[in-house]
Amino acid sequence: MDTGDMVEQAEIILSLARVLPTEPPACGQSWAAFEDSLWEGIFQLKEPRVAIGLHGKRWTNQPYGAFHHMLDVLQHVVEVLGDEKATVGRPTKLCVLLADDS
Repeated sequence: MDTGDMVEQAEIILSLARVLPTEPPACGQSWAAFEDSLWEGIFQLKEPRVAIGLHGKRWTNQPYGAFHHMLDVLQHVVEVLGDEKATVGRPTKLCVLLADDS
C-alpha cells in the first residue's frame, strides 16, 4: 500500500481499511477501534503468516502524530496476533514492511 502524504487519522485509517481485512469494517474514528478491527480481520483469515507492505514519504524525520500512531497500532497488532494465549493457540506471524522514498 502506498501511504503517500497522508497525515490525518481518519484518512490513514480509511486508506488502510480499504486494503487490509478489518472486522467489523473500520470507519476512521478511533485508533483503538481500528486496532481491534484489524486484529480481528487478520485473525479471521486463518493464515499462519501475513505480510503488510507500506510505502510512503512519512517514515523518517516526522514529528510524532497520526502517522506514527498508526505504526504503534500496527506494532501492537503484530504482538497480540503472535501471542498464543490471545489467539487461543492459533497465532499469526504478522510482518509489517516499511519502505520510504529515500
